Amino acid sequence: MDIETNRVRIRPSNNQGIPADLVIECSREYSDTTKFPLGTKFIAEDVVVYNKQLAELIR
Repeated sequence: MDIETNRVRIRPSNNQGIPADLVIECSREYSDTTKFPLGTKFIAEDVVVYNKQLAELIR
């Protein structure tokens, strides 16, 4: 759960070669806790990675 937005966020697992604080954008279906409880692990192939800190610097 993202404490800033109070929304479920998909994040990389540790030791993936991607910072664990990055947000993974995917289908909203994956954030549905009635289908996928918090802590569910997904294997994703095509993802978009969003860095909040970098986006704030660009604004």
